[in-house]
This record gives sequence, structure tokens and C-alpha cells, in this order.
Amino acid sequence: MEGVRSFFLNPKHRRLHVTIVATALVVHGLLHYLTYIPAVQPVVGNLPYFRLHVLHEAEFLQIIVYAAITLRWKGAAGALAFTAFTSVPFILTPYIFGREPRPDELRDQAIQVGFILLMGGLMIYFIENASRERDQVSAHAKRLSALAEVSRTASASLDPHVAVGSTLPIVRNTLGGQAVLAYAYVPLTSSLM
Repeated sequence: MEGVRSFFLNPKHRRLHVTIVATALVVHGLLHYLTYIPAVQPVVGNLPYFRLHVLHEAEFLQIIVYAAITLRWKGAAGALAFTAFTSVPFILTPYIFGREPRPDELRDQAIQVGFILLMGGLMIYFIENASRERDQVSAHAKRLSALAEVSRTASASLDPHVAVGSTLPIVRNTLGGQAVLAYAYVPLTSSLM
């Protein structure tokens, strides 16, 4: 399970995930509107897959969720925008087929699309919040681990110079670029002694 999670969340695979999301959106969009092509309509129009609009909506939501998990909110917002753009022909279906819309047909289709977009937006929001919480928990765990290591290392010597000198590499590895703040402590403690 860790390998699968690593694949989805690892920034190294970002380009691959962008390609997967873009390809899925384009292919799904083409399949979704395949029945709108008059030459193809008699062949595929009666297949169950092409008559189940709810299934197509669920597939768009799956792509949006995949984008939210792998590309975070920006990638998912792009997938949501693409879904909104490709939903316009569905709303205008009667005009595309050269007929007058039935009463409330355009309104009902616009509501259906709006609801799918709202669900997609909520999914993006919840996934992004969960991802941020996961990142915060990971950062806290890293800091706690470093604090425990600093405590063990500092307690190994009563000499402040040795204790501070041996803990600074741990702090540097934990804090990265923010470690410079910890290094400001060294001249201060040296001047006090």
C-alpha cells in the first residue's frame, strides 16, 4: 500500500499525473460526445454505455478526484474547468440536434451540470484539506522526532558547547533553510559564557 501511496503523492511523478489527467479528460470528453457525430450515432447510439449519462458524470468526477489527489487543488481546478467547458454541448443538446428544447430541458440540464461541478468542487475542497492536514501531521512528526533526538544528544554532555555543537546538525537537517535561526543561538550562548 505504501508503494501505491508513494506513486500518487510523490512530486517526481507529477508530469506523469498531468499526462494521465489530460489524456483522461480529452478521451472521456470525446467518448462522451461521440454520439453527437451523425455518422457515428447509428453505430454507438444504442450501446448501453452511451445512454448512461450518469455514468459519464461519475467518470468526470473520478478524473477530478484523481487530479485532486495527485496534483492537489490547482490540477483539480483545471480538471473541473475542463469539465465545465465540455459540459456546454450537453446543456445545448437540443440545438445541436436541430430541435426545440422540451419545456425546462435546458434548465434541467444546466442544473445537472451545476450539481456535478458543485460536487467536484466540494471533493477538491475536502481532498485538499485532508492533504494539508496530512502534510501538517508529517511536519509535526518530523519536528517531534528531531526534538527527541536533540534532547538525547544534548543530555549526553554537560558542556554547553558540546551539547549545542552536537545538536545543531540535527536542527539543520530538520529545519533546512530555517536552521539559520538556530545558528544565531551559537554566538549568543558563546558571548554569555
